[in-house]
This record gives sequence, structure tokens and C-alpha cells, in this order.
Amino acid sequence: MADLLGATWGEIDDRAALWIIPASRAAAHQAHAVPLSRQSVRILSELRDLGTGGPHVFPGRFGAPMVHNTLLFALRRLGFGGRMTLAGFRTLAGALLAAEGFAADLVAVQMARHPRKAAPDSIDAFERLSDRAAMMQRWGDVVDTLTLQALGAERERADAHDAPAQTID
Repeated sequence: MADLLGATWGEIDDRAALWIIPASRAAAHQAHAVPLSRQSVRILSELRDLGTGGPHVFPGRFGAPMVHNTLLFALRRLGFGGRMTLAGFRTLAGALLAAEGFAADLVAVQMARHPRKAAPDSIDAFERLSDRAAMMQRWGDVVDTLTLQALGAERERADAHDAPAQTID
């Protein structure tokens, strides 16, 4: 989670649709390239426009990056407290990508799950980048579809709740 929370604008290349996580913050202690979907680039652009002008994509207090507990409190406020964890989203994404037909080894590379015994100089931050970019775009499209389905279901519930009671003559 430190890789995400510590993200800086200098690591994001909008034109290349790529985020380079430096080794100092990457989970495997090796630099990692993360291809960004069109949706991610758009959201990051909106965040940049709304931002403080500071270096952090997700700013916290006093010029520091956002802290882990901020995300945990957000989950709780959204009604996921005790039902979902931050790591659970990563697991869910992996399962959904597998269901979409992406190979487990490709998902593992994307999530920087390198074999523990791998020599540090054998890990390539750009490994299978074009395949991972296609996968992340598919993931963005899946999230869009799921969001639209959820919004449609919410509208249907609201419409059913607001509909006048029917009487039988």
C-alpha cells in the first residue's frame, strides 16, 4: 500500500499512460512499471486539477502523503468495515482478471508478485508491458461496466421506491 499512498506526480507519465514506482517504495524493493488505463489517466488528470499543487498524488497533512488509516476509515464510511480489506481489493482484482481469461503469471507480474528467491537484478520493471497494458485497459473497462450496472440497479431501486402505490379496483 505504501507504493500507492506515496505516489508522486513525477512518477506518472500521462502521455505514456505509465506509472513508475521507484524501488524505494515498491513492494518487491525493485522499480515497477504500472500501465494505466484510459480511465486511470482521466481520473489522475482530474485529481491533478483538484490537487494542492504538492508532489503527492494522494496528499495527507503537512505535505506528507496520505496514510493507510485514511483508506481504512473511507472503507468503513462506505459500509465495507469488517467486510472488506484493502488487500481484499487486490485479491478481488486478481480473481476477476483470471475470470476474464488473463494468465496467472501475467497478473502476478502486474501486481509485482515476483518469486521471493528471484535475484533483484533479474526482475524487469517493464516485463510484458504491452500485455499488461492491454490487461489493465480491460480491467478499466470491466470496472466501468460494473459501475454502470450498479448505478442502473440503484436507479431501479429508487424508481421502485418513488413509484406511487398501485391500487386494485
